[in-house]
Amino acid sequence: MMESMDDITQQPHVDQNAQAMDEHNGSARLHLPQPFPPSTQHLDPYHGRTSESDIGCQEQRLEFLRNIIGGFSDTATPANTDMIDFLFKIYGEDHLFKILTDKLRPKPSLQRNDMVANVTVVDAARVSSQIAEPVAYILAHIAASVPRHRQAIMRHAELLKLVLDSLDHSSAELRKGVCHLVNNLTWPDNDDDREAAAEIARELIEMGYLLKLKILRSKSIQNRDDPDFDLDFIERAKTALYQLEHYASL
Repeated sequence: MMESMDDITQQPHVDQNAQAMDEHNGSARLHLPQPFPPSTQHLDPYHGRTSESDIGCQEQRLEFLRNIIGGFSDTATPANTDMIDFLFKIYGEDHLFKILTDKLRPKPSLQRNDMVANVTVVDAARVSSQIAEPVAYILAHIAASVPRHRQAIMRHAELLKLVLDSLDHSSAELRKGVCHLVNNLTWPDNDDDREAAAEIARELIEMGYLLKLKILRSKSIQNRDDPDFDLDFIERAKTALYQLEHYASL
C-alpha cells in the first residue's frame, strides 16, 4: 500500500480519452497522462477556508478517480470490478475510503470567542458541492460493481452519513449522484443477493436516507419554478425511495 496519496495529488489528471481501444487486440486500454504537480494546499489566511483554486484541484483528482472506476461502462463489468480491486490493492481499501471520508468531513473555518461561555468556538465550513459530487459518484460506481464492493461501502458508516449530510446542497447533480448510490447499493444482482440488499436498505433507512430523500423530492415537486428544479432528480429519487421501502420490507 502506498504510504500517502496526498489526497490523490500524485495521480494523473482526467484524460478525456481515458478509454481507448487497442488497435492490435481490440481490448480497452487506459491511457494515463502526466501526474499532477504537487498540491499547494492554498488556505485562506483569514478564515482558514480552502481556496477556490485548491477546491478545483481536488475536484480534478476526484473526477479522475471517478472516471477510471466508471469509465468502462455505466453498469458493472469485469473491467470496472478489476479497476476497483486494483485501487483497493495499491491504496488499501480502508485508506481509500478514509480519503473520501476526509473530503466530506467539514473543516474548521473560523475561530471566534464566545464572550458568554468564555470559550473559543470553531465553526465548521460546509464542504463544497464540487467535492461532494464526485465523491458521491465514485461511491455509486463502486456500488455498481459486485456485492463485496457494496459491503465494503457499508462498513464505512461515517462516510455514508457525510454523504447524507451533503444532500443539504442544492446541487441537482450531487443529489442525483446520491440517488445513484442508493439505487446501486440496494440493487440485488440475483435472488441470492436479495437478503443482503434488504439489510443494506434497512441500514440506509436507519441513517436517514429515506426521510431525507422524501423531503427533498417533495420540496422539489412543490417548487417547480425554482431555478434549481430538476425533473431528473425527482424521478431518480422516486426510484431510490421505492427500492429502499421495497427491499427493507423483505
